[in-house]
Amino acid sequence: MIILNHRGATVRAQKMFDKFWAITCGENGRGRKLAFVPLHKDFQYDAIHEKDFHEEVDLTITQRGNWLFVPGTKKEGLIVVTQWYGGFRGGISHNIDELADEGKIEILAVGATAEGDAGRVGGENQYILNALQSCKIEYRKLGRTYGEPANRVIRIDLENRKVEEYPAEAEVDLDI
Repeated sequence: MIILNHRGATVRAQKMFDKFWAITCGENGRGRKLAFVPLHKDFQYDAIHEKDFHEEVDLTITQRGNWLFVPGTKKEGLIVVTQWYGGFRGGISHNIDELADEGKIEILAVGATAEGDAGRVGGENQYILNALQSCKIEYRKLGRTYGEPANRVIRIDLENRKVEEYPAEAEVDLDI
């Protein structure tokens, strides 16, 4: 599996507690929550910490029941990290829970971001997702977007291992 953000770009691992590297979502701080899935120590990530994470991974569960990314060899599968933010004084409305109920994605971690003092101005959840089937995540930015389209679509293509984000207005189905 490869790890991409909601726009299809690779993500950076973050050093956690000065002990290990992890793929993260959300933020640290009051009214926020930093969530993560750690990388196994075999990745030797210290040597390349300034670069994006391009390696193949597999998911495993630790003895404590937590997720762990271990080195993988199969070139299939996709992990998606939503690194989105809502509009000014707003949040995000999405269909991730419905897709998880349908078995199309699996939620590995949920973090929270916030605007203002402890999120009193706005905030939203960010996710680390395991894509089980090709699907579309539809989301709406709430609050002021200053000309940016509020309704957006994230298309997850497992066959080609691609993630694309675009405005919902750009989605057109032509029956020819």
